[in-house]
Amino acid sequence: MSYALAIGCSNTDATWGYPYWDDSRKKIWPKWPELLGNKLRKKVRNVAASGMSNHAQFLRAIHIIASDDPPDEVWWMMTYSRSEEHTSELQSR
Repeated sequence: MSYALAIGCSNTDATWGYPYWDDSRKKIWPKWPELLGNKLRKKVRNVAASGMSNHAQFLRAIHIIASDDPPDEVWWMMTYSRSEEHTSELQSR
């Protein structure tokens, strides 16, 4: 299957929105991978996660690239250089 792999942190995470204490008011808008995919007419698999460090993003991307269904392209918006994991759970994904 032909697709682009999108990887990154909250700036890329399709499920991250403007946070409210009340989830019913949470606003989620299209992120750059969806917008770019629509513009280029390219299927996008977005595996980004809020709070994910560059190292964890890299490991996740390599795992997918080495799979039986590798992407044609990788779109990566790296997070801040000193970003650390917010939870150790993200490292195990």
